[in-house]
Amino acid sequence: MRSIGRVALVFVLVFVAANFLSNRPAEAVTGVDLEDWCSGYPESSRPNTCAAYVDWMLDLYAKGFEYGVASPCVPEEEPIIVIVPIVLDWLRSHPDQEGERLGFIFASALSKRYPC
Repeated sequence: MRSIGRVALVFVLVFVAANFLSNRPAEAVTGVDLEDWCSGYPESSRPNTCAAYVDWMLDLYAKGFEYGVASPCVPEEEPIIVIVPIVLDWLRSHPDQEGERLGFIFASALSKRYPC
């Protein structure tokens, strides 16, 4: 299980990054932002921001977060470098969903590969 301290740190980093790197609050980060930050990960435009958001979402799902669609159960040891392409491929296959919030995008992209 991921530690509470790590979750709190990631949440703070995500909140700060979202407010400095976006004109929208952290809860309004969408697939457009994720694609900007994560395309080409780990050599993406903002690899630390990308990794923080991915880790944050995985921690939320590990703690039972639900977003109206089937939640994924991603193994804790699964590296972010494996997760990022799955989510970005889903986004590219569903361009009409790029304006959705990250909770929906991650659940939709990962729930078939990592069902609970």
